[in-house]
Amino acid sequence: MVVTNDPNIAKRRATIVEIKNCGALLRNIYMEGKNIVGEIETLTSFNGPDIANMVSKDRVGIGFSLRALGGVNERPDGTIEVLTPIKPKKLWAYKK
Repeated sequence: MVVTNDPNIAKRRATIVEIKNCGALLRNIYMEGKNIVGEIETLTSFNGPDIANMVSKDRVGIGFSLRALGGVNERPDGTIEVLTPIKPKKLWAYKK
């Protein structure tokens, strides 16, 4: 984990995916109305078989995490409003 006060380093770190932590790959991503649809393929790596078993045998729901950059506005009640537009970042993958 990288701890820094430099915003450029923090932004770069937020867009990096470590190959060793990957377990699935999204393929054939497209829009269907307002929904984003895609096919998920589990990988043969360390995490892939675990994900496949959780989905097919344990019936665990699938979720995802989106990394995006954009502005925010703190409201008087303390909640943070994400301002549009946000920009999904192209993720860089690297192997340590």
